[in-house]
Amino acid sequence: MRGALVLIIGTAFQVATGVGAARAFAQGPRIEEVVVEELESRETRRKSLRSTTRHVVLADGRRFKLPTEMRLDRGPWRLTVLPGLDRILAAERL
Repeated sequence: MRGALVLIIGTAFQVATGVGAARAFAQGPRIEEVVVEELESRETRRKSLRSTTRHVVLADGRRFKLPTEMRLDRGPWRLTVLPGLDRILAAERL
């Protein structure tokens, strides 16, 4: 009985965390022409580990997480995004 409960809870957790990724995969990437208004960078520290998360804020108010290897500045861009996960896959300056 206890093993079945662990199995059910473990499976439910995996399904719940994978729903957003499955939805983004089903929708596929979308290409949008947007205007980048602002670049945000937030640094977090945990013990001796440091991590920086970067976001872009668009003119329409949406925020997307920016990959570490990607460099953007303010202005018009053509972005390939995964809308369900708010991730930028590719960027081209307009």
